[in-house]
Amino acid sequence: DDDDDDDDASEILGILHHVDVSHEIFKRLPPRDLVRASLVCRKWRAMIQCAGAKSLWQMHCERAFQFFDAHRDETMRKCKTLYSNDYKKMFYERNRIRTDGLYVSRNTYVKACPRREIGTSKKEHRPARVVVYYRYFRFLENGEWYSKTSPEPVRIVKKTMRDGKKANEDSSVNVGWYRLDEKEKEERIHCQSAKMKPESGYVTTTHFWVRLRSRVKGSSDRLDCVKLLLVDEDLDANEVLDEEEIAEKEKRILPTEENWESVDDYEALYRRNLGAERQGVAPGAYSDPNSDGQRDLRRGLNTLVFIPWEECENHELNNELDFYITG
Repeated sequence: DDDDDDDDASEILGILHHVDVSHEIFKRLPPRDLVRASLVCRKWRAMIQCAGAKSLWQMHCERAFQFFDAHRDETMRKCKTLYSNDYKKMFYERNRIRTDGLYVSRNTYVKACPRREIGTSKKEHRPARVVVYYRYFRFLENGEWYSKTSPEPVRIVKKTMRDGKKANEDSSVNVGWYRLDEKEKEERIHCQSAKMKPESGYVTTTHFWVRLRSRVKGSSDRLDCVKLLLVDEDLDANEVLDEEEIAEKEKRILPTEENWESVDDYEALYRRNLGAERQGVAPGAYSDPNSDGQRDLRRGLNTLVFIPWEECENHELNNELDFYITG
């Protein structure tokens, strides 16, 4: 029996070494597995890494950049003009929105415990505690965006966020869309979701502006929060606005160029991750609303880290940490 098993294994390996069969298998592998397969042997590496593997990486590029490019012809044009018609180079050097996992940030703030009277008029000393919570973003290829704020760790939230049906049924998950904030700057992403409040006749819209970057080449694994804004809108009042007024209103909420440049201050990002800046106590969580019903959030702005689905169960963010530096 062992000899038969060895013969079967040898036969399978022989088939896999046939170029046409291997190529068909490689076409069906996701990028991470394709890179892993290139480490198996020199022959596979040559098949995956050489110029002849154009069709393998072209398919992944067309899928990865469909959010940025209106049509596959635009992806082909950019590859030809900017990356010397090398799709593998394009895949690794051009930032892309990752859809194969979650972007997660760990946020903290200090909360004072309530005062307690113990049979005396004197007020007891108020101790404080550190509150830890997480922001979760999931992006879909069709332009949908799921977000959730929760004290639960990654391994728990993954079950809801990966299942579209569960995510849509969970009232704590905001469902919206994402788009480029500026067509010329692919790293600037605008995420938006809305929740209706029937009892008040208002709808609260959440706006997130984030800057996409890669910590290592081709990873697209960091989202720096530039601005987080809540806008309370009266639906009846919006109905009387014309298109020009609506466009002007939307323009007023956009981040300034100074906001975008602030995320390049890595010392400030480091302090923010430590909770030393822009993470106040509970009463200072929001700015006072202006005449347009806008509230600028001042905490929960830590950089989001990308975690692939297969790493969610054992990722370090599942552990109790004093602080977490995203890099």
